[in-house]
Parts: sequence; C-alpha cells; structure tokens
Amino acid sequence: VTDANTLLTTGGNIAITGNNLSTMGGGNRGAAITSSAHVVAMGAGTITVTGQGGHEGDGLHVHGGALVQSGTGLITLSGTSGDGIGTNWDWGVEVGDAGTLVNSGGGLTISGISTSTDGSYSNYGLFVRTGAQLTTTAGLMTLNGAKGAGATSDAVRLSGTPAGGVVNAAGGLAVNGT
Repeated sequence: VTDANTLLTTGGNIAITGNNLSTMGGGNRGAAITSSAHVVAMGAGTITVTGQGGHEGDGLHVHGGALVQSGTGLITLSGTSGDGIGTNWDWGVEVGDAGTLVNSGGGLTISGISTSTDGSYSNYGLFVRTGAQLTTTAGLMTLNGAKGAGATSDAVRLSGTPAGGVVNAAGGLAVNGT
C-alpha cells in the first residue's frame, strides 16, 4: 500500500500478505505500507499484515509517514527477511520515519525475524527508528524479534526520540528477543 492510498473498513478486518519470491538482486521486500498510505480498521476490526522478503529483502516495512490504526481491534504485524546473502541489511520488520504511526485501541503485536547469515551487517529482527511511533490506548503491546547473524545485530532495536517517545503502551508492554 503506497502513495497516500487508503484501505479502510468500518468494523471488518483487513489482512495483507506479501511474499517476495525473488532469488536475485537486493531490496526485495515482502510487504510495505509507505508514502503516507493509511490502513485503518474502525470499530472492532483487526489488521493483520504479513511479509516474507525475497533475496536480500526485508519482510515488512511500514514507513514514510504511513498510518496503521485500529479502533478496538488487534493489530498484528509480522515479517521474515529473505536469505540475507550479499550486501544489504536484512530486517524482519522495520517501522521508520517521522510521521509514521502504528496506533491500536485493542492491542498490538509486532514480530520480526531476520534470517540473514551475513554477519557483515546489522540484521535486526524488529527495528523501530527515526521518529516512528507505536502506541496502544488499550490492550497489551508485544514486540518480538529474532536477530540474524552479525555482532551489531539486535533482536529488537528502538532508535529515535519523537515527541511522546518511540513506544507508548497504555495497556502494558512485553519485549521478547532472541
């Protein structure tokens, strides 16, 4: 979902799945919500976004001023990087850039897995950075990450200081990393 497009339901669920099968090149993302796109489930609707990256590709990107928001429904974001053999970082899930917001009134779970075996780069499972915000007004926020190879890789990495902080979890916060 890109270029200020909007997916909106007024009580129904939204499910987005991306599976990149590319075996060459770089930057082969599984799924992306970018460039001020909005994915909104009003009422009790849930949002589920899943991405599987291809060769040297991240699983899921939510960035560039994107909005993912639910009323009282759960938001679940998950991504697994591609093979990570080459010259790129390989992240499971990246949520980044000022103005990017993931906001849930019913709980939020984000799970990222980097499967990279290239130890030359930072291969994060879940990377929240550069002004992006994660918020819940109710329900538990759970951040899960599994890092790829590399001494500078992290399972869950939070970076940046927007107004209000990177994470605002009114219903509790659990962070799990391997």
